[in-house]
Amino acid sequence: MTPEDIAQITTIVAAAEERITARLDGQIAAAEQRITGRLERTMEALTANLSEVRQELSERLDTLDRRTERTEINVNAILMQLSGISRSLTVG
Repeated sequence: MTPEDIAQITTIVAAAEERITARLDGQIAAAEQRITGRLERTMEALTANLSEVRQELSERLDTLDRRTERTEINVNAILMQLSGISRSLTVG
């Protein structure tokens, strides 16, 4: 092989490497964009779900708080009635 043949082969190989590198770079960039898009959609869905869970938990805690207050009122009323019954039994 002549030096000219080797130079031509080197040029052809270099051009092929450039095309392959460009193609791979494009494929990698496209894959990164797809992954980024999927991650963003996943994060949005998770954020929405967490907001719903937070809202539901807050509502349930409020309901529990109201029930506890009513239970406390009922227990105090029962204690007062028992106190009255005890007095009437001891006085009576």
